[in-house]
Amino acid sequence: KNITGTDDRACLDFYINRCIGPCIGAADEFQYQEVINQVEMFLRGQTKQILTQLNIKMLGFAEDLEFEKASMIRDQINAIGSVQEKQKVLSADNDDMDVIALEQKNQEAWVEIFFIRSGKLVGRDHYLMNVGINDEMTDVLLAFLKQFYEVSLDVPKTILIQFELGLQEDEILQFLTVKRGAKVSLITPKRGPRKQMMNMVSQNAVQGMTRLHLEKRNQIDQNIIALDEIQEALSLPRFPKRIECYDISNIQGTNPVGSMIVFENGKPKKSDYRKFQIKNVLGVDDYMMMREMLGRRLKRLKDDQSSEIWKQVPDLILIDGGKGHLAAVLQVFLEGGFYDEIPLASIAKKKEEIFIPQNPESIQLTDNSQGLYLMQRIRDEAHRFAVTYHRHRRSKNSLKSKLDAIQGIGPTKRKHLINKFGSVSNVAASDLDELMQIPGINKSLAIKILSELN
Repeated sequence: KNITGTDDRACLDFYINRCIGPCIGAADEFQYQEVINQVEMFLRGQTKQILTQLNIKMLGFAEDLEFEKASMIRDQINAIGSVQEKQKVLSADNDDMDVIALEQKNQEAWVEIFFIRSGKLVGRDHYLMNVGINDEMTDVLLAFLKQFYEVSLDVPKTILIQFELGLQEDEILQFLTVKRGAKVSLITPKRGPRKQMMNMVSQNAVQGMTRLHLEKRNQIDQNIIALDEIQEALSLPRFPKRIECYDISNIQGTNPVGSMIVFENGKPKKSDYRKFQIKNVLGVDDYMMMREMLGRRLKRLKDDQSSEIWKQVPDLILIDGGKGHLAAVLQVFLEGGFYDEIPLASIAKKKEEIFIPQNPESIQLTDNSQGLYLMQRIRDEAHRFAVTYHRHRRSKNSLKSKLDAIQGIGPTKRKHLINKFGSVSNVAASDLDELMQIPGINKSLAIKILSELN
């Protein structure tokens, strides 16, 4: 945002004392820059100078009997002190440095980085990298250094690394020096306090990788439990490795669309997601829309010319809806000869009831069921995907109906208008002079645009 100091009113941050209000002219450029400088010093761990400045300000306000402002500065001083208490002193020589270590397992690498400023640990972070089977740890470390400091705004004068980089060290040093604008040292510590710091960061990397694999294993176990529950509750003939779920989205029958989403082994497979435009149903009829969508999907299952995604036979087709939706789709299954080949079920939102064709009563899993939780996730994902596509279609058609209906407005002029004004409503709220700045729009066309839109 371009701050001019002439805005009519400030945002909420100003009124809760989280901003000094340069947008409304409550602070000038010098005062705003002073705040930015203090933020930069704080992030670098240089809090002593900030505290000195704040104490001088607080005393000045107190002398002028502006006690409310003085109390705000006092609170800032206390907050900085609280943060300082939580920061561990890791270096006695007050150095600025980053300490980087990694742990590699299979085709993943966990990179741990500690940020030390003025000898204190001011922050830490970790990154997960995908690596090749034959990649050496030194190659992974080199790639991380290039990628991380390419976008980092702060390059310290010292970087401790786990391994020596050999012949490639000169290249990365030159890059870091240019990025910082001053000399940078890459050090692989062998002994002393710095070696102890490296060991600590290395241990954090090992623990992070171990925790990651435990979480993945637990997630896999939970998905297997959930899929087993679904298979048992719905009496499925085979383990539901691939589940396809379908939903419809429309507003009073306009711009109707459908979604197909796929979960494999309990996880979304977004490359297999598909969208449908409902073409042959007029008015509000979700049942017929669902029939059309499933009819087209099952037709492609039998078509030899279809892509491999359409030829994959799902272990379960799940419908977002109740008994009526299930009955409508069941008719498509019977007509196409898929009733005995593909299991079918629907899940209704109101009571989270599950319906299957051969059972007149609903199936209700317990609230803490992993199977129910997974089916809800699948159903909600299908709904999200359908609604997102519907909004896109509705927006596109709305734009087309309003602007393209104006004689003299083609694709190029429409693009120029939207690029300048952002929306059709903004075009309608513009004036003649603004419209006539658009290439190809003269006064008579500008008058026509405003007349049509308003």
